[in-house]
Formats: sequence, C-alpha cells, structure tokens
Amino acid sequence: MSTRSIKAPTLKKATKDLKLAGKEIGEALAEKARALGDAAMARVTKAKRAVAKSSSQTQRKIETSARKTTLSVKRAVANAEKEVKADFAAVRKTASRKVATLKRSASQEVDAVKKSVKKTAAKVNLVADRKLAELKASGTGTPEAIAQLTGGSEFMGFLAQARDEGRDPLLYEAPIVAIFHSPTKSVTPKDNCVIAATTMGLFARTLGLETTYIALFEAAANAHEPLKKELGLPEEHRVFSVLVMGYPRVKYLRAVDRKPIKTRWE
Repeated sequence: MSTRSIKAPTLKKATKDLKLAGKEIGEALAEKARALGDAAMARVTKAKRAVAKSSSQTQRKIETSARKTTLSVKRAVANAEKEVKADFAAVRKTASRKVATLKRSASQEVDAVKKSVKKTAAKVNLVADRKLAELKASGTGTPEAIAQLTGGSEFMGFLAQARDEGRDPLLYEAPIVAIFHSPTKSVTPKDNCVIAATTMGLFARTLGLETTYIALFEAAANAHEPLKKELGLPEEHRVFSVLVMGYPRVKYLRAVDRKPIKTRWE
C-alpha cells in the first residue's frame, strides 16, 4: 500500500476554492429564488388585474342591466298612467252624460210637478171663489168661514206666484226633507211619527242643524196622487209628519224671553 501526502499550501488553496464555489452556489441560489419570487409576484399582479377587469366588466353589465330595467319600468308606469287617464276621461265623460240626462229628467219632472201644482191650485182657487161667492150671495156664510176661504185662496195664489218666480215656498230649498210614514192600521201611527220626528229634531240641533215641520207637505203627500206615486210609499202607509233640515243661515245669541216653568217632581 502506498500513501501520498498533501502539502499544506495545496490544502489551503483547495479550501479556499471550495468556499468560493459555495459562495457562488449560494449567490446563484439566491438569484434563482429572487427570479422565482419576481415571477410569482408578476403572476399574482396579472391575476389581480384580470380579476379587477372582470369585476369592472361585471359591474358595468349590472349597471347597464339596471338602467335598462329602470327605463322599462318607467315606460310601463308611463303607459299605465296614460291608460288610467284615458279610462278616467272615459268614465268622467260617461258620468257627465248620465248627470246631464238625470238633470234633464229631473228638470222635466219638476216642471211636470209645477204644472200639476199650478193646475191644482187653480182648481182650488176656482172652487174656493165659487163657494165664497155662494156664501156671500146667500148671506149664510159666517165671518169665520168667509175669512177661511179668503185666506186659503190667497195662500194658494201666493204658492203659485212663488213657484212661477222660481222660489220654493213649501220646502224653502232645504237640502234634506225627512218624511215619516207609518201603516194606517197601527195603533198610534200619528203619535209614532211625531215622536220620531221630534227625536230627530232634538238630535239634529246637537249637530248644529235646525228643523221645521211642514204640515202642508204632509197634507199634499196624502191627497195629491202624483206626489204619492213619486214618494213610492209601501201599501197602506200614510205620511204623518214631515221635517225640513239644514244648517241655519242665522244663529240667535239669545232665545226668546219666556216665563219660568214651574215644575214639581213627585
């Protein structure tokens, strides 16, 4: 077996070369790592940009879709408004025609009633004048009877004149006319209707309304056939009380002075 010795200078050089090679390898590895890191960061940045670009495109698509939807809804609302306005105009036109027809019909009915009342008043005046002339000619009429006939004739003339002038001397153009009727075969039909009318009048005053009894309308409703037909009361019913109702034009601050009522409860 043979051996070979290595001189010291040669060993030192080898060690130095080894260290230098290790350093170069380390630097090469570090450079490679940096290159890999940079490449990775570049890929990450590229990916982020792609995601951002995609998100931006998606956002634009959403906004575009939202604008289209909003525009579509606005158009639908506008069309619906046009249809509603058209329908309302048609309904209003139809209602106006119906109102005009009802007004004409009501006017015709009022004219017919006026003519009937005027004709009836003329007949009553004629009968009253004849009766008055007979009583005066025969000398058998009492002053009370003559005064009653004269007053009735004058009153009917007043009613006819007021009607011709367009005034309402019977109901005074009241907005509400309350008619109380009852079967004639009941025990106390008149009392029942008067009590109901009185109760309504008292309650109406608590609402700021006032009422007035119209006895002449009650008599006309039971005696004048056209008026009875117009009221359309049930069979075997008769009018027993009539009230007109409305807000008073004049409000009294004080009531009429009256003597104190002496009441004793037992």
